[in-house]
Amino acid sequence: RNGGSSVSIVFLKTAVCSMSSMRDELVARAQIAEQANRHADMVHFMRQVAEMGTTFSHEERNLFSVAYKVYIGDRRSARRAIRSVGTSAAAGDEAQKAAVVEEYLSKIEGETRGICDEVCRLIDSNILPTEHTCEGRVFFLKMKGDYKRYLAEFAATADKEAAKQDAEAAYSTGLDSAMAELAPTHPVRLGLALNFAVFHFEVMRQSDKACSLARAAFDAAVGLMDSVPEDQAKDAQVLMQLLKENLALWTADLQRDGVDQDGTAVEDFD
Repeated sequence: RNGGSSVSIVFLKTAVCSMSSMRDELVARAQIAEQANRHADMVHFMRQVAEMGTTFSHEERNLFSVAYKVYIGDRRSARRAIRSVGTSAAAGDEAQKAAVVEEYLSKIEGETRGICDEVCRLIDSNILPTEHTCEGRVFFLKMKGDYKRYLAEFAATADKEAAKQDAEAAYSTGLDSAMAELAPTHPVRLGLALNFAVFHFEVMRQSDKACSLARAAFDAAVGLMDSVPEDQAKDAQVLMQLLKENLALWTADLQRDGVDQDGTAVEDFD
């Protein structure tokens, strides 16, 4: 009986070591793929790491974020470009071209939806259940909010409302945790506040809430910037500048009654 237990323990240790070795290899492959600008490959490797269901290191967390950031960014840019072409075609009464644009736009939106759904599934099912640090949880709640926001940018009415609610819930939960446990100057807290404010401005069309959230985050941090840890200083400074620039944009928007909010110059942080 004791011999059987020993064999089981040895087998378990071997399995854990094997999984660890596989994880290290996948992370190494993702790092190489990033250097080669092969972001689809990077997504493939980091998806497998996430599906292992163990806590992400700081490096793995950033690799996961960067992989999907570029992957989704290409499609968001493509969608904006195709919509512009469609608008021109419709204005020029080019029915055939407009039909082709709609077909292509549908394809791009389908790909975007698939990526957003995948990211949110991985975060909910594989990442958050094993993430026990406040910084990590806030990071991934912000990421979930971002990808629900991307869905809300183009989804049909019913899906749009669901995406809005999911994004707001993720951002709000993350912000509550960040305000309770992270310093006002912490880049993860600042990044979440910035993107939550962008959500209010671009998706909810609530300039006043966007300004209020961004100003609160900026004011809480501005007097503490001299004491930011060296490894956080660069990101914190970039985020403070983005908050300041967006605040200027949104404040001007509030002063222009009746002017549409197109969000052209709005900047977020991934």
